[in-house]
Amino acid sequence: MKIDYSYKNLNKNSYGSLVIKLFSVLVTIITTPLILRILGEELYGVWVSIVSVASWIYYLDLGIGDGLRIKLTESLAICAYKKARGYIKNAYVLSNIMSIFVAIIFILGTKIINLYKFLNIDKDVCNNLNSIIVTVTFFVCVNFVLSLSNNIYYAIQKPAYVVFGTLVYQILYLFGIIVLLFNHMYYSILFLVVIDGASQLFKNILSMLWVFRNNKELIPRKERMSRKNSGVIIKIGLKSFLIKVSALVLNATDNVIILKFIGGKYVTNYSICFNYFNMITILMATMVVTYQSSYTALMKKHDVFGIKRNMKKSLMIFMVYVCATLVGSLLFRTLSYIWLGYKLEISNKLIFLFSIYAILLMITHLFSVFLNGIGKINAITFAAMIQIVLNIPVSVFFIKFLGGKVEGAILGTVLSTFVSAVIYVLSGVKEYKKILEEVY
Repeated sequence: MKIDYSYKNLNKNSYGSLVIKLFSVLVTIITTPLILRILGEELYGVWVSIVSVASWIYYLDLGIGDGLRIKLTESLAICAYKKARGYIKNAYVLSNIMSIFVAIIFILGTKIINLYKFLNIDKDVCNNLNSIIVTVTFFVCVNFVLSLSNNIYYAIQKPAYVVFGTLVYQILYLFGIIVLLFNHMYYSILFLVVIDGASQLFKNILSMLWVFRNNKELIPRKERMSRKNSGVIIKIGLKSFLIKVSALVLNATDNVIILKFIGGKYVTNYSICFNYFNMITILMATMVVTYQSSYTALMKKHDVFGIKRNMKKSLMIFMVYVCATLVGSLLFRTLSYIWLGYKLEISNKLIFLFSIYAILLMITHLFSVFLNGIGKINAITFAAMIQIVLNIPVSVFFIKFLGGKVEGAILGTVLSTFVSAVIYVLSGVKEYKKILEEVY
């Protein structure tokens, strides 16, 4: 098999990913108000919180996917196809084991924990919460295994295929929501869960079949399970796992905290504001993440000039999206009204804090891609641990300090992200200078 490591291919995937992601964002813009229409504000807040809890499962993979991506990229860079197949087989077996373990834990959790009390949800609002959580767990665990194909696409330098797969899933999901509306199936979170999970399942099966059909050299054959390969994948992945957990703490727990301490209606306002600015950060991340596996391959090939070129391009992309965030914050009320069809009760402080959070998040994306790509992630693992420790108590403190206002949640997140961003920048600059010193 031949992998294209050229700058032309990198640019094609970067801008191709951007174009596809723009369509993806458009689908999100259409989908959000439709879900709001189906569920209403309070139930929408419950839905967002359930999705946040379900997303925790993806973060319990011990970084298997990231470990696979890194070792697979390194193997393919030196045409070690047998070794590459071994890593793929080990990753799929480990993922199956982890998904079964996680499914058992979550399903047992629904029997032991009173979810209504834990999430502060009234039974009159949602009377089938346990069934919803079990259904979500089933789909997430199955999709967790099948989504390993995404890491293979990154390793073979075709990240745009991952973004395209996400778009396919979103279109299927949107079609399912429209069916719900036409059949007047209102107030049914369980229907949304099934449509969401089934859409992802179809996309992941299609993605896996496609990548192996077009790259037959990567299909595991008689390779045996190797403790050494498993150990290497998990060792690398554990650091990525801690980084993912910190992202979980930042992105998913705030919804649960707000639901518990303030109420479901405020989760809706917070979530809408988050999704608005997240569209910008996702577009930026979509472009720069295409450079991650390129950094890995370039380090393996000792191509310092290629790394320097990638960093310059990433910085240019970052500056463009910082400007887009600032403009987006000024136009928030107008654009959100056009988007949703009604005026949101959101303070200027919340909008300002979210714009700051978005910029800080883009800084971490920029340097995370670089540091992960070159395999220097000790510093960002440390930053991740700080985020895990800080975010929840600081967010709860500010919610209480501000008298139960939703701004407290994002203020805690901003402070946690700021600490991480400083560590990311210092570590990134240090490693970048080391690489340049090898030439100059």
